[in-house]
Amino acid sequence: MGAYAGVVEWLGPVGSGLALKLVNQMLVSTHVAVATEAANVVRSLGIDPEAATRVLSGGWAQSAMLERALPLVFAGDFAAPSDATIGGLAEAQRLLTDVATTAGVEVPVFARAADRFAEARDRGWSDRDLTALAALGEAPAA
Repeated sequence: MGAYAGVVEWLGPVGSGLALKLVNQMLVSTHVAVATEAANVVRSLGIDPEAATRVLSGGWAQSAMLERALPLVFAGDFAAPSDATIGGLAEAQRLLTDVATTAGVEVPVFARAADRFAEARDRGWSDRDLTALAALGEAPAA
C-alpha cells in the first residue's frame, strides 16, 4: 500500500476508507471555493497577487488548495486543460451529502460550496479546473 499512498492507516470496518476520502473531498471543495473568492477579493482591492500569495501561504490561511488556486485564479485561464475539474467532484459531493445526512450531521458550509460547484456545472463548466469557480461572479457567456 505504501507505493500507492503517502499515509497508510487502519481506519475501521469496510467503508471507512471511502468515508474518509469523501471527507477529504469535502475539504477540497470548501477550500477551493473560498480560495477562489479570496483571490477575487485580493484582485478587486488591487493587491499584488504574488505578494498576496506569499503572505497568505505563510500564515494560518495556508493550505495546499490555497497555494494551488491563487496563481490559477490570478492568471484567469479557466478553460485550460486540468486534471482537477469541477465535474470531477460531483459524485463525491453527492455521496458526502448522503453520508452526512445518514450520520445526522449538518454540513452547511460544505453545502454552500457544493451549490457553487452545481452552479458552475449548470453553466457547462464541468470540464474546467476547480478554480473556474472564481468566474461565477461574472455574467454567463452568451
